[in-house]
Amino acid sequence: MNLSVRTCWLPKGGNSVDEYEDAFDCSILGRRFAIADGATESSFAAPWAKSLVSGFIETPPFDSSQPGTRMKDWIEPLQKLWREGIDWQALPWYSEEKARAGAFSSLLGFEIETHDDSRESSPGLTSRDVLRWRALAVGDSCLFHVSGDALVASFPLRKANEFGNRPLLLSSNPQNNEAVWTEVRYHDGACHPADMFILATDALAHWFLRCYESGSKPWKDLFSLNTEGDFAAFVAHSRENHLMSNDDTTLLLVSIDNGVVEIRESADQKEMRPIEDCKEAI
Repeated sequence: MNLSVRTCWLPKGGNSVDEYEDAFDCSILGRRFAIADGATESSFAAPWAKSLVSGFIETPPFDSSQPGTRMKDWIEPLQKLWREGIDWQALPWYSEEKARAGAFSSLLGFEIETHDDSRESSPGLTSRDVLRWRALAVGDSCLFHVSGDALVASFPLRKANEFGNRPLLLSSNPQNNEAVWTEVRYHDGACHPADMFILATDALAHWFLRCYESGSKPWKDLFSLNTEGDFAAFVAHSRENHLMSNDDTTLLLVSIDNGVVEIRESADQKEMRPIEDCKEAI
């Protein structure tokens, strides 16, 4: 049995790749995946979003009982690294003032685990090995769990009308996060061979839930995207027809399957093609 991930991303229409402010990261061997949506209105949002996803992959701040408390301690070194990464002396006074106010970003982190539990079993697993997943989120980047061609979980938002113009976001400035810690969301569940997971930043997540609520199965559209051109055409069509807002768009497609093991990774996501496949046995 293998775990595979396909990453797809595009900047906002009219923007260059260097203006892309979403971020994503994954560890196939660690079975961890993360996406973030840096807020354009804030300064240095792209490096802040990237630091959040990288930090999650390295050390995820899971705590099912008090997720906000764990995340508050976890984020402090990331805030320090973000500040140290800015050339403050080179900034004009107005840019410095905005930067000191802090960057903002959503974060969605997701992990698949194997548990030893004789009470549950799935085809392809031993009688005691059970696959489970867990996720945490701040903001409106979403995870969708598809099993048996049905949507069985939508996290942290469950309905299209829950999206708003001012989602609660993580900030690089500690003073901006006091209202965040009680709003950190955690969810977990069981999963099985042939299950699929979709991680999407807000524009795509909103499109997904609107399609689902209209009676369609949007995961079929997403998992049918096989090339860079497929994804670009899908996003362009959706934007032009006002089905999806014109925003940075990031998608991770994770599946549990029996495919051939293949790993293709890049250390710098800006150098990655808009669609990449990574596979590893689990």
